[in-house]
Amino acid sequence: MLSRHSERVVLPTVAHPAHQWLAKQRLSPGEGILDISKNPVMTGPEILFGTLCDRTPTAGGTGSFFPQHTTALVNYFAGNGDLSSRPESTRVLQQYGIRYLLLHVRGDSERQLWEAFTKNPSLRALQCFEAQNNPLWVYPMCVAEVTPDRQFNMLTLFGWSERERWGLWAVGEESQVDWYATKSQDYDLTIKAVPICIRNKPQALSIELRGRSIFSYTWENCESLNRLIRIPKGEIQVGRNRLTFHYGFSARPRNGDPRILSVGFSELRIDRTDGVESK
Repeated sequence: MLSRHSERVVLPTVAHPAHQWLAKQRLSPGEGILDISKNPVMTGPEILFGTLCDRTPTAGGTGSFFPQHTTALVNYFAGNGDLSSRPESTRVLQQYGIRYLLLHVRGDSERQLWEAFTKNPSLRALQCFEAQNNPLWVYPMCVAEVTPDRQFNMLTLFGWSERERWGLWAVGEESQVDWYATKSQDYDLTIKAVPICIRNKPQALSIELRGRSIFSYTWENCESLNRLIRIPKGEIQVGRNRLTFHYGFSARPRNGDPRILSVGFSELRIDRTDGVESK
C-alpha cells in the first residue's frame, strides 16, 4: 500500500524521537493515534511508515487507500475546521479510540495549533520532540493526549441546554446527538437520566436510530433511569450515526428557571460492546 514518494528519500534507520516515545506507551486494545498538522487528518506513505516505528495504529491513511471510517473522519473535519476551532471535536476522537494526537510541526500554523491545544480542557499537551537529523521527518513533532469524558462522548446537535457540572438537560420535546462507528459491530448506549417532575404527569422517552425506535421508557414518578441499551451492528453504519430523542412533554421547573426542560442526563455515552471504551 506504500505509494511512491515524489522525491528520492532515504528511509530512516532510527525512528523520530516522538515515535520512540509512543512506542514505550501502553495503550489499551482499540486505542491508537491520529497524525495531524494544519490538515486535521494527515495521510501519505510516511504516515503508514511511522506506524512501523511506533507500533501504534493511526486513524489516518495514504493516497486513495482510505478505510471507510477514515473517510468519515476526513469529512467531519472538512465541515468543522480543526480541533482548535471546535474543541468538542475531541468527543469524535474518543469514539475513534484516539488516545494521542501526533502533531507534525511544519510551520507557524502547527505552532499556533499547539498553543491552542495547551488551552483546550479536553486535551493534555504532553511534550515536543526535535527531529535529530532524521532524513524523513526533518521537523519537530508534539504529542497531546485526548482526555476522556466519562459522562458524555457524543456530539450534541439541537435540543440541549448548556453543560453543567452534574450533566445537561434536554430542552423541548426533541433533541439529537451524533456519534461515529469505526467498524460494523454491536454498540452499547448508556443512559443515566431523571425527568422534569410534575405531579400526576409521567414523563416518557423514546430513542430513534434512522427512524426506527431502539428504546422507550415511561417514568412512574420521578425515579432515576439507569439503562444500558444494546444496539446491534445491523442497525449501525460505519461512520456517522444519529440518535433522535423524543420526550412526552417539556415544562418550566418551579425554581424559576426560564428554560423549558424535559429530561436531565447525568450520563449519555456510546461504547463498543467488546469492552473497549472510546477514549
